[in-house]
Amino acid sequence: RSILMTDALISNDAAVSQSGVNVAVVKGYVVATPQTQLSGEVIATLRDRLLSMLSQTSARHVYIDCSGLEVIDAEEFRALRNLAEMAKMLGADVLLGGLRPGVVASLVTMGESGAGIRTALNLDDAVSLFDEERS
Repeated sequence: RSILMTDALISNDAAVSQSGVNVAVVKGYVVATPQTQLSGEVIATLRDRLLSMLSQTSARHVYIDCSGLEVIDAEEFRALRNLAEMAKMLGADVLLGGLRPGVVASLVTMGESGAGIRTALNLDDAVSLFDEERS
């Protein structure tokens, strides 16, 4: 993992252990990382923290890191897509990343598409895409 991601994971350890979610601003980017499998409670916490962070900061680039999730079902994916849409409505550019090949294959097999959501392979790729857009 990149140093950027390591910095994000270090911040706010107490809140992460209780909620399974880390949302931090790192070098001008909001990095949202579910640390545990998604559930209704984890998704709600992720939503609340991410939207709160966007409303309290000037950061307008969001990376939702799913690399720690071994399974994402169709309902959870739709919840992540809705979360990305909410962040967009607050003026943020959102990339979903770290999706495992098996997760992607399962989602497409279940009829889900990536329409309406931008993706990146990992945080480093997301930062490169965000930086290109700033230029």
